[in-house]
Amino acid sequence: MKFIALVSGGKDSCYSILHSIKQGHELVALGNLHPYDEDQQELDSFMFQTVGHDLVKWYQQCTQLPLIRRAIRPESSKNVSLNYYPTETDEIEDLLELLIDAQKKVPGLEAVNAGAILSSYQRTRVEDVCSRLGLVSLSYLWQRDQKDLMSEMCLMSKQSNEENVTPKMDARLIKTAAIGLDGSSLGKSLPQVFPLLQRLNERFEVHICGEGGEFETMVFDAPFFKYGYLEPHVLRIEGADNFDGVYSARMGVTFVKRESQKTIEELLLNLPVPPVLEHRWTELAENVCISDEASIKPTSKTAQTHTAQTSINKIGYMLYVSNLSPRTGDSVESKTQDVINQLKEILEGNKLFASQIMSSSLLLEKMVDFSTVNALYNRFFQVRDNGPLPPSRACVGSNLIGEGTTLQLSVVVDTAAVITEHKGMALNMSKDGLHVQGRSFWAPCNIGPYSQAIWKKEDPNRISFISGQIALVPATMELVSSLSPGLGEDISQAVLALRHFDTLKRTIDAEVQVTTVCYVSGNQMVPAVAKVWALYCTEMAEISDAWFDKALEDPRSLIIVKVSELPRQAKCEWGGTVCNKLSVVDEDQDDHATEIDDNNAGKKEEDNDDFLRITSASYQATIKNSTSSRRVVTGYLDSQEDFEKIAKSCPRLQATLFYSPSSNLSVSEGLPGIELYPVEQVYDYEGKERLAGFQLTGES
Repeated sequence: MKFIALVSGGKDSCYSILHSIKQGHELVALGNLHPYDEDQQELDSFMFQTVGHDLVKWYQQCTQLPLIRRAIRPESSKNVSLNYYPTETDEIEDLLELLIDAQKKVPGLEAVNAGAILSSYQRTRVEDVCSRLGLVSLSYLWQRDQKDLMSEMCLMSKQSNEENVTPKMDARLIKTAAIGLDGSSLGKSLPQVFPLLQRLNERFEVHICGEGGEFETMVFDAPFFKYGYLEPHVLRIEGADNFDGVYSARMGVTFVKRESQKTIEELLLNLPVPPVLEHRWTELAENVCISDEASIKPTSKTAQTHTAQTSINKIGYMLYVSNLSPRTGDSVESKTQDVINQLKEILEGNKLFASQIMSSSLLLEKMVDFSTVNALYNRFFQVRDNGPLPPSRACVGSNLIGEGTTLQLSVVVDTAAVITEHKGMALNMSKDGLHVQGRSFWAPCNIGPYSQAIWKKEDPNRISFISGQIALVPATMELVSSLSPGLGEDISQAVLALRHFDTLKRTIDAEVQVTTVCYVSGNQMVPAVAKVWALYCTEMAEISDAWFDKALEDPRSLIIVKVSELPRQAKCEWGGTVCNKLSVVDEDQDDHATEIDDNNAGKKEEDNDDFLRITSASYQATIKNSTSSRRVVTGYLDSQEDFEKIAKSCPRLQATLFYSPSSNLSVSEGLPGIELYPVEQVYDYEGKERLAGFQLTGES
């Protein structure tokens, strides 16, 4: 893709450009926002580095690329919410105008490169603007380890006394604001200052890449500076007379003409690229051993489809709207719109907004209809009406929802959310989440209008809904075939998709598994999924030091289901819910009251007939804090009698039932409190076929 690089002059944007080029994208322009008063160095921007902005103008001469600039005024960080939404006179709207200008001046512009490492504040703003303009965000430094990054930058940098014959990265400190860094650090290159930064990190937790504002840098040479470089000299050092520990250098430069004889591909030949799988995940993949006896053959059944009526069920403050399917319509578009209209009616009838939807489950009769359904789904959840953070989503193909049905939609709605209206948007102030739209090495960006993870801000347990993860290579967004020679496609996809799921858990600090579903598009995937899950939950911690720090998981939270299709023709998709802690005790709560509550907990559980009725439950998670207690059960059914126990418990409880309409299980159409999930086969966590599987949620 042709991309414009947002450059402040700093090392991060420069190094990110190298990775975008390495991934096959073409640098066609540079973009820079600078203070309206060009004599001003420091601007109170929450978003853009402006120190050294007067030197960025030389980059056009060094690269012979268009440099598109726009001025920003002081105090223009109007919207400082972590997840940005369009706000008049905010500096992000200046970024929008800069990129609109770039689209006019650069034909075929497709993407925007940015250098965010840890700052979700920066990332979400670039992604918001890209989304509005139909551009792809490239963020190849996102969530990278800072020590690894700085090591790589030093490897790609010009070393002391090295000639400038070949273009190499030359970034130097121009501002310092941390203990151990002072005026003597200014002007030093990354290789020169790296040892000191490592010591400061060990002693004072100084961010090695300066992510805490410890220092700023300016790039004077880079592999894409094909036509010349900048020879820097210090004009003056500011801050020596202050007592705030902040020092900055005003730099002057001399442009030195130089035309590189090497191609950019040759210059980036040694650029380190992170592997798709980290070392510990490679170890896990190598330990997957499946015997021939474990292979599963499809069960011969007479094909049948299901019909389900809409269920609306409230458990605590969560409203579960299940089994929405078209009532009218003669096309994919009209049927999808009918389902959306039904959902609108239910929300309006309960005085709720679309922004209060936390999670959704979307079943498609034919995956070929994905783009059409997705477009209407996207329109319903668009930012201009609902603000940022669309719900998490699992989307699978199930041709058993009924011939001609096209789709079935179920959602979970937070009825207690605080809503603020802003210029026509119903902003959910109670929702938090992870919505990554840019390409990186971290994990796949979203391929639809959904967030990777959603949770309620005030929830002490941070119960989080995780979107379904398939085995996409994050940097390219292509489906993986084989991760290494000798490692088959089935195992590769099972491992990589679970790695992405685990990455989301760790990123949001919610690593306790509550429910898990793995959708597979072929029965041959079941043994691979079961073995990969067993290794992940318990076995790797026993055989590998790389997994020693991972908490053991109860593998019984998993249900494996065979469906007809998955997005991108993937072989498996991992999804579920997680939390930060199962039990959170309020520090202000009276110790005696806590003791009484703990003593009564067992009695409350014994008295809960609804849960005790489910004798076939295999896994239970009780999630409690000082104000609420919820229980989630994962189990399997092997008889009609087992199912009747579930049915009697609803709607006091909410259930999701994974079942095959072709089985001998008799399921009534109008069951309240049950999301009916038609699949071809159901398997337990060990890969054994079961009649059905269920997830049960309720207050305890």
